[in-house]
Amino acid sequence: SKVNCTVSLVNTRSVRNKTSELMDCAIDSHSDICVLTETWLTNLDNVPRAALKQHGFNFQDFTRQSARRGGGTGILYKDSLRVSKQACGENNSFEYSEWLVTSANNRVKLCVIYRPPYSEDHPVSVQSFFTEFEDYLESIVLSNEPICIMGDFNIHMDKSTCPDQHKLMDILNSFGL
Repeated sequence: SKVNCTVSLVNTRSVRNKTSELMDCAIDSHSDICVLTETWLTNLDNVPRAALKQHGFNFQDFTRQSARRGGGTGILYKDSLRVSKQACGENNSFEYSEWLVTSANNRVKLCVIYRPPYSEDHPVSVQSFFTEFEDYLESIVLSNEPICIMGDFNIHMDKSTCPDQHKLMDILNSFGL
C-alpha cells in the first residue's frame, strides 16, 4: 500500500537565525519532509543543526564546498523516516544533494537542486546550467527508486513568456519527468 507524504520546500537564505521558524513551519504545515535550499551552513555550524533536531524531526545537510559563501542544501524530516545521503556535489552552475528516503513501505530518491542566479559572484549563464542539468539528469534518471526533484532553479516558472521556463520544461519532458 502507498503511504502519503507531505513535502515542502523553503529557500531559507540562512537557517542560522531561523531554526525556530523553520520548525514551526514544518510542524504547522504537517510536512513529513521540508527541503531547504541556501542553508548557508558551514562545517562549524553545529548549533543550528542541533536546533533542527527536535519535536520528532531530524536534519541533514550538504554544505557548499567552494569558497563562495552561502549555498548549501538540507532536508528536515520526521524521525519516522529513514534518510540517507546518496550523493552530493557542485557543478559550475548548480549544487545538488541526493537523499534516499525510506518509510515503512516506500522508497524515493529525493534530489535537491540549488542554482544561484547569474551575478558578479556567480557569472555562469543559464545556458551552462541547462547543459549541466541535462548531464545530471542522465546520471540519475535510471534510478531503481522513483525520483523527486525539488529545489530553487532561479527560473520563473510562473512566467509563460520566459524562454528559460520553456527550455527547462523541454529538458524535463525529454527525460519523461
